[in-house]
Amino acid sequence: DALFHNGRFHTQDPDRPTASVLAVLAGRVVAAGDASLAEQFEPARRYERSRPGDDVSGSGAYTHMILLARDNVGLHNLFRMDSQASLDQVWAKWPRIDRELLDQYGKGLIATTGCPSGEVQTRLRLGQYDQAKQAASDLRDLFGAENFFCELMDHGLDIERRVQKDLLRLARELGLPLVATNDLHYTSPEDAKAHSALLCVQSGST
Repeated sequence: DALFHNGRFHTQDPDRPTASVLAVLAGRVVAAGDASLAEQFEPARRYERSRPGDDVSGSGAYTHMILLARDNVGLHNLFRMDSQASLDQVWAKWPRIDRELLDQYGKGLIATTGCPSGEVQTRLRLGQYDQAKQAASDLRDLFGAENFFCELMDHGLDIERRVQKDLLRLARELGLPLVATNDLHYTSPEDAKAHSALLCVQSGST
């Protein structure tokens, strides 16, 4: 059994101590402002807006998801996809990984239903439960039932809490394991200064 929480991977296996997700699994996490592992949708699959703020994924142009390397095969596949996305599949100014790449290089990876910018949560907010369930089912089949988790987040935000019951329902119906996460942009307090410097570089500010 395992739990992702606040950027750390906790396991009950005594031979696998708790450590940083990014260090242990070497996964690339798609966070706010980083669409490197976002999935692009064809125009026909884009969402229709129901109310302002519900569609936070560019009208379905891309969504966020977490991909973590389970083993060396997965790590190599992450590198392949990231490289190919940067070279051949740039959307606007961001590299993106589409479903075709995931189909080709999905082995050895762990994935989740994602944050509020993910396809599943976005569709749930738009009242599209059947489409959200189908999207989760497709991803479960792609990565394998043991490698695809239903992700629950709670930062006290309405955008997250409105879909929690539907996420739990979806997980029960599809037999998805649960994973609890919250935003964490660095893993240790001493990383705060470096993180601030990176933000200044990204935003061009001082």
